Amino acid sequence: MKHATKLLLAGIAFLVIGLLVSIYSHRAKTMPPDLLVTDRELGWRPNPAHDWNNAHGFKGADFPDVKPAGITRIVFLGDSSTYQNVEPQGYVEMLADWHQGENCELINAAVPRSDAIDIYVRYERDVLPLNPDVVIAAMPASTFGQHRPSSGPDILQIGLNHLKEVTAAYGQQLYLLEMPIDLSGDVPATTIAWEPSGAAEKTIYLDRLYAVMENSGIPSLNAAALPWTTEEFRNAVHLSTSGYESLARWLDEELIAGLCTPAQVP
Repeated sequence: MKHATKLLLAGIAFLVIGLLVSIYSHRAKTMPPDLLVTDRELGWRPNPAHDWNNAHGFKGADFPDVKPAGITRIVFLGDSSTYQNVEPQGYVEMLADWHQGENCELINAAVPRSDAIDIYVRYERDVLPLNPDVVIAAMPASTFGQHRPSSGPDILQIGLNHLKEVTAAYGQQLYLLEMPIDLSGDVPATTIAWEPSGAAEKTIYLDRLYAVMENSGIPSLNAAALPWTTEEFRNAVHLSTSGYESLARWLDEELIAGLCTPAQVP
């Protein structure tokens, strides 16, 4: 009887510990409430007062307004899948750490919950004045999960054409980073408003977005084609910590290391 009681108590303790760990993990992976501030044009933007952000309202370490001589300034545009809104480090911050002290500067100008229109506004208003050398626009999660129904494949195509024209006029290199999205149903769904309703419609819609990107004439970094595992996703449109590290290492080999002096990647 005593043995059975001990087993019962041990089982209860195990369940309680598991529940506490689950609650803690959930809280640890929730966007901090003060991470964003309201913005008249974008709706919201990173809060300069938050520890994860800098005085420019971008995520990561601060940087001078005027680009230092001999530095290649690389700016990333995107939504929360690039900003990484539940932990201080996403793939951009990992790359910045690996290349710290080299002849390049990596800036994360992504804004959580952006759609494609927001990305174009962010570029012209906040990024263009910084005189970047390289602009990397991470999509299509920003357009796939919408908060503005008008932002779909047609708007994406118009916006990409505009982005291509403006970056070319200023002598900037433009790349599209095709971000992975997991529609397998094996990872948790997101809470954002999806444009299509059913799984089949989502797949068709996503294929349309990827087709617009691939037909834009903009050089593509197709991270969506990598052999992603379920463990590398936090939910359908956000990577886990291991997923962000995989993306950072692949992107470093594909492009970033060639723009910087060789990095000592850990």
